[in-house]
Amino acid sequence: MTISLKIITYNRSECLQRTLIKLSGSALRVYPIEVIDNCSSDSTPLICASFIKELPLLSYKRNHYNIGLVGNMMRAYESFTTEYCWILCDDDEYDWSGLDLLFQLIHSNTYDAIVVGAPEDSVLNLGDCGSGNELCKRGSRLYHVLSFLPAVIFRRSLLEGDVLFRCNKGASSLWAHAPLIENIILNAASIKILNNLIVRRGYNDDLRDVAISSMYEIVKSGSYMNYVSRQAFYREMLFKGNIRLNLIIKLYSRERRNGIMKFWQFAFVWCMLEMSLTSRILSTLFYFMPRSLHRFIGIILNKNNIKYKSNSTTCQRL
Repeated sequence: MTISLKIITYNRSECLQRTLIKLSGSALRVYPIEVIDNCSSDSTPLICASFIKELPLLSYKRNHYNIGLVGNMMRAYESFTTEYCWILCDDDEYDWSGLDLLFQLIHSNTYDAIVVGAPEDSVLNLGDCGSGNELCKRGSRLYHVLSFLPAVIFRRSLLEGDVLFRCNKGASSLWAHAPLIENIILNAASIKILNNLIVRRGYNDDLRDVAISSMYEIVKSGSYMNYVSRQAFYREMLFKGNIRLNLIIKLYSRERRNGIMKFWQFAFVWCMLEMSLTSRILSTLFYFMPRSLHRFIGIILNKNNIKYKSNSTTCQRL
């Protein structure tokens, strides 16, 4: 087989059932599909067992322990054996009208990566092809698009080297796969964007605070992604206004209090992130002011509809 699919799931048997129903009604039903269950306590094993007839190449792997979202993702990545790899989530929407073209592209063995999906608010030039840098220069926000895990089918060779090792460094991040995204964009010789995207997922506002923490990990870690990629990733994720200010304060307050962030690191991050003049002024004041004065910054932040907890390293937009 030239392609296999992995579905990562945890305690969402109803969502998983809907996804398997959709797959069983598509041409993908004849390809290997493996469900990687992160030790669910619901009916996930029974749901998978009920689809053996509809999906003859369906397999089920259950982790002995809950190893977390990133751990489950890494397990999926490392278990691929086919030329092309596709990870699916258990709760997305599908449009199979682009499958015929997808199969043609895969069997032609021409492209290192094929963009098959995107978040709802993404920017893509549908039908375009080229290297990652070329696509980005022509306006496709690939860092943002590929942050959506099922958005890309890629060659297994793009996992080689230290990619998974660097992914594991981001174990606390919502985007632990950012090093893979970087590798696809920088090193895939040819990327194709489908005219008709197959998988779509809207932005989940419940993940906003997790997303800010995740972006913090990406921005501050030089061993995770290179400078240009971190800047592009941050810019394309469309963090704006109070959410962007939230992130910058999280960066400075945590690192400054822990005595980790030196002045050159502060200047590096300050120049890298795109902020308004007000945000730059506030973040600079927050970096240099004594710890005893941090609580007074709350007065300023509250005027911007942000609640700052002086006894925490985070602040949240109301």
